[in-house]
Amino acid sequence: RYVFDVGAWENSRWIAFHGASGETDSPWYLNQNAAWAAGEMVPMLYDWATIAAEASEHVILPGRPA
Repeated sequence: RYVFDVGAWENSRWIAFHGASGETDSPWYLNQNAAWAAGEMVPMLYDWATIAAEASEHVILPGRPA
């Protein structure tokens, strides 16, 4: 489920029954399943400062500046 608020992007929400990853070998597979089953949604973040502050992990891809 996806809900976009084009007038205020930070109000947007999403949820996926297969989790944030969707890959069965990922630790993030099914991490949203309980919330999805309960009809809940999670924030869809757009502000980079908020994303960086709430991130649980930072990955720097090869060839990209740190």
